Amino acid sequence: MYSKSKKRWLIILIILLLSILNPSYSDFKEYTGLTGVNSEHLHKKLNFFIFSIYENDANNKKYLAILMNFIDIS
Repeated sequence: MYSKSKKRWLIILIILLLSILNPSYSDFKEYTGLTGVNSEHLHKKLNFFIFSIYENDANNKKYLAILMNFIDIS
């Protein structure tokens, strides 16, 4: 159906899009509503460039960050 070249470019485009839409630490702080001293419990645990894992030590919750969204995975 698609040539190898088109498939390769499609995969590159998808990876590039996922990496651009990977939420930042400031996006996570905004999502949780915690800022300043209150945000000391928030950490970026892992960064895979196309998605990240964030952690809130205050309530022991972990979040998957992908496509500018946060999903509770605790």
